[in-house]
Amino acid sequence: MLSNRPVAYPWHLQVQPVWFPPWLLHQRAKPLAQAADGIAPGTDRFPPLGPMWYSFPGAIAKNVSGAAAGICRCSVFRASDDLLMPQPPQFRRDPFRSHWTILAPERSARPQVGLGMLPRQSFPDDPALCPFCPGREDQTPPAVLTYPADPSGDRTAAWRLRVVPNKYPAVRPDLGTPYCQADESQAEAPAMGRSEVVIETPRHLDDPKRLTLAELADLFRAYQDRLLALAQEGTWTCAAVFKNVGAEAGASLPHTHSQIIALPLLPRPLAQESAVCRTYLERTGRCLTCALLERELHKGHRLIARSEHFAVLAANAPRFPYELWLAPLRHQARFEHQDPTAFQELAQIWHQVLAALDDACHQPAYNWILQTAPWQGDGVDHLHWRVELLPRLTRPAGLEWGFGCYIVAVTPEEAAATLRQHLPPLP
Repeated sequence: MLSNRPVAYPWHLQVQPVWFPPWLLHQRAKPLAQAADGIAPGTDRFPPLGPMWYSFPGAIAKNVSGAAAGICRCSVFRASDDLLMPQPPQFRRDPFRSHWTILAPERSARPQVGLGMLPRQSFPDDPALCPFCPGREDQTPPAVLTYPADPSGDRTAAWRLRVVPNKYPAVRPDLGTPYCQADESQAEAPAMGRSEVVIETPRHLDDPKRLTLAELADLFRAYQDRLLALAQEGTWTCAAVFKNVGAEAGASLPHTHSQIIALPLLPRPLAQESAVCRTYLERTGRCLTCALLERELHKGHRLIARSEHFAVLAANAPRFPYELWLAPLRHQARFEHQDPTAFQELAQIWHQVLAALDDACHQPAYNWILQTAPWQGDGVDHLHWRVELLPRLTRPAGLEWGFGCYIVAVTPEEAAATLRQHLPPLP
């Protein structure tokens, strides 16, 4: 309960009880993180000077210059009126695939029946029946890649990571002639491809945040090893590398795992992105991702975390609230060509971000997707690999499915500020 006695804070940060209007409660104090950072939602300008108020349990209160002023618990900050009022909707365009997002913070105050922001649902789980656990290797096809257990460590299994062909594949490599991308009249073809499952740990975990840093580094190394091996086959155009966490995101088994699907064709979103990035390179002489990273690092509004070689940003035109992207700071088109000595660092920053997302959004279901350059085409200097993370906090509806236009009630700037506040310290 808040006391009416004034709290001694510097002149630029005063604390006192303030009544919350209902629309602010519905918006979960949304402008507050930005007010604390001195950023007006959806803009690049600073708010008018004056006392800023906010309620944010455990939040770091900041003055208008962005400098930390202290930890405030059960305290309330007051922002200038233009920050406390709901912000008008705004269009944002994705620079790579040109989809439009409508940022509409006011929609989070609308009445609705149901879950609203969707939490991750639990699986019915019996470890004794899990086909991915040690001792049941005969329930999967023979492994195409195995990392043996460290004999000097805690030997819970003979392996620490396995990659196996998918027992129930959507594509198969033995179906004859692959799809011919050059023949536009071809509307059907055998679904050739390779479908693999990466079993990330022998431990029966349902949450990738509980992977150790060594296990996360192994996971990225396995992605690299399998991408290199699939590329050498010379049959496939590209590979889809992704992870589904939670039933709402498409996971069918709780034991943490990823998937790799090699395809003989280039899906339209990848072809469109390649064309956009090539045009930008020809026009400016620069990689589009490198240019965006430089701008975001300079402004900082959408920056969530940064290490020596990687940065994590809130997506400018998100498809879901809190969508984020990780990319290497040094230009690199293909993930499989990434220096493997950086995987430990990659594991650290990714583990931080997963922990922040779970803490801020109450363990949402999500998909993470590795976007890396295709193996066939006229050069890849215009492309830059990245990992996208899509929290399944809302359900796509008619506008999204029918028109490819997304409505999101959380601005990227707000999402970045919130996730920054929830980042755990590096181990």
